Amino acid sequence: MTNGRSPERQPIRWELWHTSGVPFDGLDEPDLEGSNNILADWNRGAEEITINGESVASIRRRELGAALVTRKGELFDTMQELKTFFKRYLLQYVAEKNRNAALEYLMSALHQGGLLHPVGFAVYKCITDAKYCSPGEGSNPIYRNSSGELYYVQSGKNPLSPFDERVNSRTTYTAFITTSSGFNVQEKVTQNVLYSMDDLEKVIGPDAGHSFVFAAQATLAVRFTGKPKPTVTIENATISYGNKAVKKVLDQRSRPRKWLERKLGRAGKVEIADYTAQPPVHEQFQLVTALGETIGELEKAINAMRALEQRLQDLGLLRDDAAPAAHGSVPRSP
Repeated sequence: MTNGRSPERQPIRWELWHTSGVPFDGLDEPDLEGSNNILADWNRGAEEITINGESVASIRRRELGAALVTRKGELFDTMQELKTFFKRYLLQYVAEKNRNAALEYLMSALHQGGLLHPVGFAVYKCITDAKYCSPGEGSNPIYRNSSGELYYVQSGKNPLSPFDERVNSRTTYTAFITTSSGFNVQEKVTQNVLYSMDDLEKVIGPDAGHSFVFAAQATLAVRFTGKPKPTVTIENATISYGNKAVKKVLDQRSRPRKWLERKLGRAGKVEIADYTAQPPVHEQFQLVTALGETIGELEKAINAMRALEQRLQDLGLLRDDAAPAAHGSVPRSP
């Protein structure tokens, strides 16, 4: 296991956000009481969680190979498997002396109410306080008709038209980027629809010209220094709104700040590196990287052979005319 500095990963893309004035707090204070659900959380969200650009599901499928067939689709069967996974992939660059304490912390913090979904949990508390709620799994499915209007149908019933589009109420993506002392974790939450607790019959969707009610993201730096708990720092937190009525309720920026950001226009927006998107050819990239490393090792071996040949000649142990030609050397004239 490597203790060296982790390679710097470039963002796949940059995204422009409306403001860093987010309406939620507590991002750097993860709940440590949800460890009983951590196994289910990582099995359920494996496709939407990436580590250095590769999904957890992809990593585990590669590790398990044919053994995955006997697991009924479960990527992690035991807590020990999850521990080993965290140690190998999330703590790979953390100093050995800090790794055990870091691992114990992760087993209590990397669940859906903690560092696995720091934004999702904060958004849940925020919209609940504002008397909104997000349609959850198992609730009545929501559809969008050709006019852009949203409606829900009772579970088991068909939409009004077979051409109407089913809408996911929320999408979440979490990306981990390993560092020399821990990792950065970035979560992006896109809220597509909401219900108002005052009128659960009405589906709240984005305004015309927008694709979401709001989208929010935060990037946290988690650093392990040997203490029982790491240092958790908010690197950035941003939000964009696609529904003016919801924005009016949630937006807590002061009037002077709103005025200033409106005057700044494009310059007042926030550009953040997006690490949640997966590269479409990640496995091919890994293969090319592996081939490049192999070629590099071969070149080192050839150079070492040349150096050994020269050393033997200098010591008189190898005659100049009897020296075997190293790969790439020019044959000597008799």
